[in-house]
Amino acid sequence: MAKVLLELDDLKTVIEDTVKLTIVKLKKDNPEKPEPIFVSRVEAAQLLDVCLSTLDKWSRQGKLEKHFLGKVVRYNRTEVLNALKTLSKYQRN
Repeated sequence: MAKVLLELDDLKTVIEDTVKLTIVKLKKDNPEKPEPIFVSRVEAAQLLDVCLSTLDKWSRQGKLEKHFLGKVVRYNRTEVLNALKTLSKYQRN
C-alpha cells in the first residue's frame, strides 16, 4: 500500500467533502416521512394530554372537529396542535 502525504487542511477538506456526499446520498436513499395529516383518537388525546372521554366531549362541544375517514374517526394534526395552544389548562381539565 502506498503512503500519501497530505497537509492537514487538505485532509480536513477531503473528510468534509466525503461526509457531505455521504449525507446527500443517505437523504436520497431514505427520504424523511412527512408528518401525518390526520391522527387517531388515541394519538390526539396523547398530544393534548387528556383522556379519550375529554377528547369526545370537546368534539361534541365543537372545540375540536373530528373527521370521518370511512367509519374511522381521525383528527387533523394541525387542528389538534392549535387546540393545544388555545385551550387553557383550566379548559383542558
